[in-house]
Amino acid sequence: MLERGFDGFTVNDLLRRSGVARSSFYAHYRDKEDLLLHGFEEIGSPACTADPAAPDASQDLPDFAHWIFVATEDSKALTRSLREGSSRALVDQHLRNILTVQVREGLRTRQRDSTVPLELAVRFHVGALMSMWQWWVEHDFPTPARAMAEHFNRLMRAGLLPPP
Repeated sequence: MLERGFDGFTVNDLLRRSGVARSSFYAHYRDKEDLLLHGFEEIGSPACTADPAAPDASQDLPDFAHWIFVATEDSKALTRSLREGSSRALVDQHLRNILTVQVREGLRTRQRDSTVPLELAVRFHVGALMSMWQWWVEHDFPTPARAMAEHFNRLMRAGLLPPP
C-alpha cells in the first residue's frame, strides 16, 4: 500500500508478497477493504479518559482529539497513502463511525446543556474534529499532533468567541 497506494494492489498481489494462502486470507477477511478496516484495530479506539489539562477533568469529554492526531502522526506515510483514491472515503467514514460511537457514549453521561439534543452535540463534535483532522492531513501535518489536539480541545471547551 505504501508503494502503490490502496488502489494499486490486489488481494493476489498481497498474497503473493506475504506468502499467505488464499484460503487463510478469506477465512479472516472478505476483501482488501475488510482488511483495511480491521487494520484500525491496531490503533485501537479512543481511550475513554478525560483530558487531564481540562479545568474540571471529571466533566470533560475523553480526549478523542489526542487519539486521532497522535495515531495519525505515528503513521504519516500510511495516512497519506490511505487518503488517496478509493480508500479515502472508506477511511474517513470508518473514523467518523468510530468517533461517533465513542463521543455519543462520552456525552451521554457528561452533557451539560440539555437544550441541545444529544445527537446534535455528537455530530457537532465529530464533524469539527474530522474537519480539523482532514485539514491537518491535507496540509501535510503543519503542526505537531499534540498541539492540534490542544487547539481542538480548547475550541471545544471555550468556543470560538469569548463570553459577552
